Amino acid sequence: MTQESLTYTAILEHVMDGMPGGVLMYRADEKEEILYANSWLIHMFGCHDMDDFMAVTGGSFKSLVHPRDVEKVEKDIERQISSGTNVFDYVNYRIFTKEGTEKTVEEFGHLIHVPGGRTPPPA
Repeated sequence: MTQESLTYTAILEHVMDGMPGGVLMYRADEKEEILYANSWLIHMFGCHDMDDFMAVTGGSFKSLVHPRDVEKVEKDIERQISSGTNVFDYVNYRIFTKEGTEKTVEEFGHLIHVPGGRTPPPA
């Protein structure tokens, strides 16, 4: 790939894959649809590619989190987001890999509003 052929999207994907840990982006709405996962996170779940990861997680953040942890995680994230405009959330929860192995993960998250993106309905 030549420098001229690198698109912004290709550069961003290389940067995300080079991050030290998993990167996940999902919509902040009722469905919590997964939009992106970097290769590190995909492999942590024991998956081969994004399609495999989406099948294992059901394509939703809620399905990615251990069922017994979902309510607590969502309340923690909501509490931290509502406490300030430029706040990162920090939560621990369990996941199941593709093979059924339980793992505990730490998440640092941040709500970002993308211009032109869907805006969540007012609370």
